[in-house]
Amino acid sequence: MNALRDLFPFSFKACSFKEFLITLIVYIVLDCICNFVIGILVKLPLIGGIFGLIGWVLSAYFIIGMVIAILVFLNIIK
Repeated sequence: MNALRDLFPFSFKACSFKEFLITLIVYIVLDCICNFVIGILVKLPLIGGIFGLIGWVLSAYFIIGMVIAILVFLNIIK
């Protein structure tokens, strides 16, 4: 559990409804911004595949962070 707290520190602050909404909004906005930037960088020749992989990893991180925030809000994870 400590490893999850180290990797997703922002997700474990979602105890109240206000903090939960702020956490989800931050993750969604960061995901959109990263996907926009990565989408532009993917078009570069030779290194576009690397940026595509980085974009996939970042999207997975944001989705996992949102799931953890939901589980913390529902008191499934403490």
